Amino acid sequence: NPSHLVGQDDATPWHRSAYAGSLAERLDEPLAEKTCTDCHMPVQEAPLGDAAAKDGKLRSHRFLGGHTFLAALRRDQDQLKRAQEMLQSAATVDVAALIHEDGRRALPADGAQIRPGEAVTLAVVVRNTGAGHRFPGGVADAQDTWIELIVTDAQGRRVAEAGARHEREADDPTAHRLRVLQAGEDGKPLHLRETHLFRAPVYNHTVAPRDAVAVEYAFTAPGRGDAFPLKVAARLRHRSRSLELQDAACSDARSPRGRAFLEASRKITGTPLLPCAQQPVTDIAHTELWIGPGSEGRPGPDTPAWQRLYAHGLAMTHALQERLDEARPSLQRALELAPGGAERARVLATLATVAARQGRVEETEQWLGQAAALVPGAPALARIRGEAMAQVWRWQDAVGPLREAAQQAPLDDGLQAQLALALGSAGQHAEALEVARRGLVLQPRDADLLRVQALALDALGGAPDETRAARDAYLTCRTPDEAPRVRGACSRDVPGCALERNPVHVHPMRQGP
Repeated sequence: NPSHLVGQDDATPWHRSAYAGSLAERLDEPLAEKTCTDCHMPVQEAPLGDAAAKDGKLRSHRFLGGHTFLAALRRDQDQLKRAQEMLQSAATVDVAALIHEDGRRALPADGAQIRPGEAVTLAVVVRNTGAGHRFPGGVADAQDTWIELIVTDAQGRRVAEAGARHEREADDPTAHRLRVLQAGEDGKPLHLRETHLFRAPVYNHTVAPRDAVAVEYAFTAPGRGDAFPLKVAARLRHRSRSLELQDAACSDARSPRGRAFLEASRKITGTPLLPCAQQPVTDIAHTELWIGPGSEGRPGPDTPAWQRLYAHGLAMTHALQERLDEARPSLQRALELAPGGAERARVLATLATVAARQGRVEETEQWLGQAAALVPGAPALARIRGEAMAQVWRWQDAVGPLREAAQQAPLDDGLQAQLALALGSAGQHAEALEVARRGLVLQPRDADLLRVQALALDALGGAPDETRAARDAYLTCRTPDEAPRVRGACSRDVPGCALERNPVHVHPMRQGP
């Protein structure tokens, strides 16, 4: 490729997460540290007396993950069942808020009183609660994970839907997909893993460990009073490869080369492969609730309301600046409902994050002060303070808190890059070089760390050969210069691309009769 592009990378999100002991990303509930082998190679019984067993147990070599297609084409029902069970512990889905036509919000959405004929918007939240890397992980441009949202009336008739056709169609335009979209030179999406043609990622809708994303859906309620209450059902669904990619694999399997491969595989393993069989779809999570007249007292999600609203507020911290304020109502309501000190501290820290990203330093300090009184010394609070200072270019003031956070989360290369950037911007080039090189041990091709290294060497009068090599390393791994042009072409020429590039956007639902 003409420019450096990151391919599959599950290690970096893990390094930055609480599962690796890095507690500076955000305040969270206590989590056990886990490595890749803890999740994907758990200890199990060794009934056949394997020589490697210890106390009758050994690490599983099933390497379970999300590849249900592989298990299905091998007809391995046990492997398929285990993979689906693992997927069902990875993430949650919730309908967290309802936004009325006049902008008022029902927080949470359960029991929202809407008028017949009213145009409303539902905020759906997906949270990565169990994967130690981004969800879905692996080759994220090939994964097919999507949200299905269905609204039905009191008689069970479908009122509106989104994503309901995606199981059988290659690209349901109403479906929100958790994936990375890669584009070629002309900005057109590449769906068949043509990695040699990749020029830039257009967007990334996968979810970082313990993080959340929000997607909004708009529909118009029925005009008939007898249609209420309305049931809202959301499902998070997954198959390990897109239909476009499976169709390509199936077509190739019918070629002379493909038939020869299948025959050789059958002879070696004794198992015929079925690349053209229907791919299994796994329901990872689901939720139901009721809205409109008559919804009072109807059962809703079991998750406490404060947690649902906290997750929605967390998701909204990724919105564009123009919409960041929309995180506040959910977080403030979550703060009112949170039961204890640690829970309140998580909400307070997220309110501080919103203020920091808006450049409101004094407000950030107020939220952080309240959180610190509940969880003193938390590295996440120091990081938020440093980010608030960096947001308004107070680099010298950013250095101290970022240094404090980085010392407590040494595996977080992203935090090392933030600290190195602040140090360099504050003119502290020697320490900036030291921190950049520490981060490069973890992430040797990180463009920000390579840039700080090159600039620091130049400012310190480093040896010409060393400075030149550092500059060349940065130029090799920097964000492709053509990326904005490629993304702009996608927005201009590809239906739906401009919408999906907005981190929090509204999908118009397909209306029923």
